[in-house]
Amino acid sequence: MNHPTTSSNNKINPKEVVIVFKTNLPEEYTIEPINITLSTMCKKEDLNKLLKKMLAKESKIYEDKNFEFFINNQILDTSLITFIENNMSIISPEKALEIFYFFELNEPQLINTVKEDEWIRKIVCLSSEDSFQNDSLTKYCVGLFNSEVSFYDTSFKKVMTINKQNTDITENLMEMLNDLLFIKTNNRTIVGIASRSEEENIGFYELNLKAGTSKKVSYVGKNNNEYVNCLSSNPVDLYNFCVGDSTGSVRIYKLPTSNEDEPKSKQNKRQRTEFSRLTHATEIVKAHNSEIKLIKWINNMQIITSGDDFSIKVWNTSTNANFCNFTSSYRVTTAFTSYNNTEGILAGYDDGKIRTWDIRAPNQTNNLIFHGHNNKVSEVQFNPLMQQMFISSGFDKMIKVWDLRSNKPLYEIKCDEGEKNFGLTFNSGKYFLVGGDNSAVRIYETGI
Repeated sequence: MNHPTTSSNNKINPKEVVIVFKTNLPEEYTIEPINITLSTMCKKEDLNKLLKKMLAKESKIYEDKNFEFFINNQILDTSLITFIENNMSIISPEKALEIFYFFELNEPQLINTVKEDEWIRKIVCLSSEDSFQNDSLTKYCVGLFNSEVSFYDTSFKKVMTINKQNTDITENLMEMLNDLLFIKTNNRTIVGIASRSEEENIGFYELNLKAGTSKKVSYVGKNNNEYVNCLSSNPVDLYNFCVGDSTGSVRIYKLPTSNEDEPKSKQNKRQRTEFSRLTHATEIVKAHNSEIKLIKWINNMQIITSGDDFSIKVWNTSTNANFCNFTSSYRVTTAFTSYNNTEGILAGYDDGKIRTWDIRAPNQTNNLIFHGHNNKVSEVQFNPLMQQMFISSGFDKMIKVWDLRSNKPLYEIKCDEGEKNFGLTFNSGKYFLVGGDNSAVRIYETGI
């Protein structure tokens, strides 16, 4: 059995290499991990043929599925010899080359388009994170730039709208939408709408989607001339939420719960409490020297913020201490953390690039950089079902599908209408929704 050999100029001879297939797929898609000798001229299609033949020999299920192959967490998109020559430092002639295989991701398909009357600012999935594990489309809401928020069922039918005509808010409330917050408990569904209002910063509404009604239950008023840019809830205690404002401050509030959220043994001890104005933040931290544009409460003890001062900061909520900073020469336009790994930050920048940061290594210099868009990045989102997969949208009419293990996008989608995409979200792991200045929400199947 021959192993790759090196010549005097440190090049691999294009002859044979010993490989072993490995995977984390379900048992019906696994094969015995035996060493196999292959020509180094083999490419992805050759490996697919071999793997399917081996699966069939072991009476395994593979149907019409194709596979992607990874070596040392890099997608194999060349011949084996080219990969080996480009990665000499990680190749050992003493051991078999481990090739991991996973299902190939099909090209995303547009399945529906829903028109709106205004530019799309935000799209939010109306489901708990637990429901991301199924393949079904879930209910969602769409926030427009004029702060009107529409709610849709799984058949893309609009079931209700919150605007100044059907709520008790003042004429000046709905000016420009900044962010949306969705809170789902066992008994209640609440949406928070942050807007640049003359009257208040955030309005909270309890929803009855079956009846198509909403009731305003609480709000955060304005303090001086500051306004709220972004908000996020504690993933452990959803009624605790944080906001980032135009003064560079982080404020933490507590929404009072109703007795419907309490055990029945406590419900008869007091009457239902109506929500009212939230006047006092439980914590206030001066986080940035400029206004905060992004905030995410990633676990019970950590909050991520980003402002116009070219930095991302991580805060400890028990001490209000900033323990991790990431800076660059460009402004962060959007930031998101991995669904399964809260230690990793994925951030989009106004130079069109997407960068990764690791909270465990605040002084890192070898972060991954994806050359994503020809204009500023508007959103990045991880797929909740596939930890390595994420999507990005930009002001260049493009949507791109990525794998963290490759610096090239898996797929690129050019939007026919409009120039800028603002809202982007996964809906379960099988669908994603995007919208922008073409005043339409486009729903895609991811191809999983």
